[in-house]
Parts: sequence; structure tokens; C-alpha cells
Amino acid sequence: MQNSDLLINDINFSYNGLTVIKNANFTVKPGEILGIIGPNGSGKTTLLNLISGVLEPDSGDIFIQGKNIKEMPKKEFYRIMAVVPQFGIAGFDFTVLDTVLMGRSPYLKGSFWEKEIDYQIAIDSIKKVGIYNLRDRYISQLSGGERQKVTIAQAISQQPKVLLLDEPTTHLDINSQIDVMNLIFRLNKEQNITVLVIFHDINLAASFCPKILILSNGKIFAIGNTEEVLTSQILESTYDIPVVVKKNPITNRIYTTPISRRFFKEELVAKEIGKRRVHLICGGGSGSSIMSKLKVDGFLVSCGVLNVLDTDYETAKALKIPIVSEAPFSNITEESYKENIEEIKLCENVILANIEFGYGNLSNLKAVEEALNIGKKVIILQESPITDRDYTKGEATKIYKEIIKKGAILVHSQEELFKFLQ
Repeated sequence: MQNSDLLINDINFSYNGLTVIKNANFTVKPGEILGIIGPNGSGKTTLLNLISGVLEPDSGDIFIQGKNIKEMPKKEFYRIMAVVPQFGIAGFDFTVLDTVLMGRSPYLKGSFWEKEIDYQIAIDSIKKVGIYNLRDRYISQLSGGERQKVTIAQAISQQPKVLLLDEPTTHLDINSQIDVMNLIFRLNKEQNITVLVIFHDINLAASFCPKILILSNGKIFAIGNTEEVLTSQILESTYDIPVVVKKNPITNRIYTTPISRRFFKEELVAKEIGKRRVHLICGGGSGSSIMSKLKVDGFLVSCGVLNVLDTDYETAKALKIPIVSEAPFSNITEESYKENIEEIKLCENVILANIEFGYGNLSNLKAVEEALNIGKKVIILQESPITDRDYTKGEATKIYKEIIKKGAILVHSQEELFKFLQ
């Protein structure tokens, strides 16, 4: 308990007999940022209201800096914890400075009038969030992003150790969203404030939070490091929709892409009308957009051989496409090659994407050649010369040219590829 700013111990809560939070247990260490996500109605806001003392749990205890909040005087509690609610500041038309000064109320004594130190702290808070030029403006004169910054300034004027935020970027444009989250991130680092943030946007949570908690039907479905929690399997189980999870090549943080159910309904149509089945040879992201379009167009698709963790592997998995898979970073084994050939035998068309070849995946190219030998139609998507993609000292180029000589159809764009398939 001493190593945590916040300890949630077996919390249960219900509204009119309907369970909203069930058996919630977790800790948040000093200086951590915890993102809280989950479907609508999963209990996210209720959980924050319980932690902030707005609601009282039916059972269980909440400890902040080792003290049970049930036993803490309210002024002491709100000197430690501040809250940025979902709907921001009240609609009363105060100035920015007056609004931020309200955050000093836990420190006021006697006459309830602010002292010089309270003004200094309020001004300092306004400066920290970058709205000092707005200090004399009325709230009604501010934009949504500016109002949100005022709300955050009011919260940090409480000089809290723990900051709770309920969807602080809701209704903001993308620039304001990033601006607000950068502000929260900076305050966390500069002042070592422990932060809990509810997000509607999973990608925003993944970009800023090293740790994620997922709520589903009032229960903690998963909690842990962002990359461990935001997986295709966990997100699909939580949100009931297929999700592709990848890494942003610029930020190196993961991002998610949900896949519409229409991708899977079309497959039923394909079965009914007997559309062609396609086997796709790809890898390294060369096949992701192709397999997505094939699914939308109603084709029955299979893929192989793909290494587990490969970009195309993750896409195929999310789209529920059968995959011939190999261990991560491993060469294609004879067993996987044979399995690939068996999948090819079930298809009318084999598509070879604009893939790079090394010795590890050269068997995929040999499988394409075998597809021609057993009478399958082979379509090669050549968006760049094979010589630019051959890392086998010309061995791949030799097989590739032989495949074309044997009758493979060569196309140079995905548009051309799908025109041919239609």
C-alpha cells in the first residue's frame, strides 16, 4: 500500500440492484499514467466517481496514499485528489482566473477569502497550461479546447498528487486533443502527478499511456502494460469486433484499426454464389490491403506462409482468414511448405503480392511455381522490379522469371489485379 498512490480493494457498486462495478482490484503507483478504456456502459465513469468520492461503494475500500477515503476529511482528500469531469467547467460566466481560483477551496479557512498565495498558485497553474493570455477573459468567450485547459488549470491549482480525468478530449478537434494530452503528459512528468484518464479513443490512450485498464460489463477485463493489453484478441473479446493492432513506424507506439462486420458477411454471399477462392502469397505488409479488398468483394481467401507477428499475419488473423503460419523470424519449414501447397490445391487463383524475398521465405516463391505446375491460375502483382526485392543473390529472380515464362499473369497495380479477378 505504501508503494501506491491508489489502491482499489474489491470494490462493488450497483444502481437500483443492477451491478455496475464488480470485484474491482488494482493499484496505481506514484507518478503512473493509467488509461481506462472499455465499451459504452462498461462502468468507466462510475469507477472514477467511486475513486473521487462522488459515489460510495456497496462494499470494498479505496485507499489514497495509504489512507482509506472513507475516513479522510473532505478538505484533506481534495488536497490530494483533483478531478476533471467529462463535461468540463460549469456554465457560470466567471473569468478564467476566478474559475481557476475555485480550485483553491480545499485550502481556504475562516473567511473563505483567497489569500495572496492562492492567487499566486492560480496564476502559476494558468501559466503551466499555457493560457495566461486568457486570464481575464470570460468562460463564454473561450473555445472548447481553451475551456478544457481552464478545467485542468483549476484541477492542478489544488496541487493534487492524483489527477482523475474523464474523457478530457471529448468534442475537441484532433489538434486540441493532442494539445490537451501533451499538457497532461507534461504535468505528470514535471510534477510527478499520478494520472488516471478515461478514453473513448483507444489510439489516443495507446499513444500517451504506458499502462491500460480495460473495463467490460463492470469487470476489469485486463490491466497491464499497453502492448500486453491492447492485443487483437483482448480488444475483439472486449468490443465484439475484429481489430488489427500494429505499430506506428514514426512513434513506435501501437495503434488499432477495427474491421467492419461487412467483411465477414460477404463471405457467406461468396459461398452461396460460388465465387472463386483465392490463395494469397504475401508478407511484410504487402498483402494487407489486398486481403481486405478481397474480403469486401466476397472472395474466399487463404494466406501462407506467414510468420507469426508479421503485419500481414496480424491483418489476416483479424479478418479471420485461414493462415499457414510459421514461427516468428523463422525460415519456412518443409512442413509449412507442404501445408501451403494443400491450401493452394483448394483455390482457383493464387496471387503473389509485391513481396521481398530472402532465403527464409524463398519457399513461398517455389510454392507459386508449384501452383502453376498443378494447373492453378497465378497472378503476380509487380509494383517494383523483382531485382529490387531479391536478397538471395539472384535465386529468387531466376524462379520468378521461370514462373512468368510458365504462364503467370503479370499485373502492375491493385486496380489492374481486381479488374482481372472480376
